[in-house]
Amino acid sequence: MSSVQLPDIPKSVAKKPPRYPQVPIVRLGRLAVDVYYQGQDLGGSLLADAIAKTADPRL
Repeated sequence: MSSVQLPDIPKSVAKKPPRYPQVPIVRLGRLAVDVYYQGQDLGGSLLADAIAKTADPRL
């Protein structure tokens, strides 16, 4: 978990007027597919899994 200062967020992303000086974020470190498995469209599945686990930590 981390946060971003509001001035660092593009205006096109900020939908509502800011109420807080920072916005919480989840920082994803390294996400990679071994060379042996590349080309099998696994990267998208890894990203989807990371997003799902962020949304529901019980997974």
